[in-house]
Amino acid sequence: MTKTEVLGGSVVERYQTMVVLAEGQREALLRDDVAEFERLAQCRQELLEMPVEIGQWKDSRARIGALVNEVQDIDRDNIAALGLRMALAKKQLDDIRSGRFTLRRYRPGFDNHGFFDRGA
Repeated sequence: MTKTEVLGGSVVERYQTMVVLAEGQREALLRDDVAEFERLAQCRQELLEMPVEIGQWKDSRARIGALVNEVQDIDRDNIAALGLRMALAKKQLDDIRSGRFTLRRYRPGFDNHGFFDRGA
């Protein structure tokens, strides 16, 4: 959806588009497509920065409020999913760091040709 397509629409249509973009971000997270997630976030930012005529809000407040709540719910899910992804990435980095430390400390002895003596 382009800016010109959205600009011609009502405020309600813009917020409906925000819901679609937020859902798209959730789907991108499920696919591990961070680039698409970021692209959709940029689209949302641009949509929020577009001018709105004050008169458009008057008759649509309840519907807009419901759409904003829907976007917030989706965003909470997205934030939780991002938090889990970040925790997993941190754990993986810690595991890599630990493995590298262990490898640096490993000094095979010449008497056993690099094999561990398990007391056999």
